[in-house]
Amino acid sequence: MPVDVERLDEIIEQRNTKQRVAELIGVNRSTFYRKLKGEGKGFSVEEAQKITAVVPLSGEEAVQIFLATKSQKRYKRNIINQL
Repeated sequence: MPVDVERLDEIIEQRNTKQRVAELIGVNRSTFYRKLKGEGKGFSVEEAQKITAVVPLSGEEAVQIFLATKSQKRYKRNIINQL
């Protein structure tokens, strides 16, 4: 599942802690951090649903984060680099 990990990380920092979210969704802290870095396997659908509930994320935020396409991420990165 493609994930906008940068946006998710940003929102978690504003509303909760990474460690707490990892605990609440039942994922090892190290595994959660790796997934946030985009390394290895991404978040499962079940994990995405749990993250949406515990952070919390709005429906729109969840769609933008968990259903982000590579082209959307690339476009966002290009815009940021131009600033």
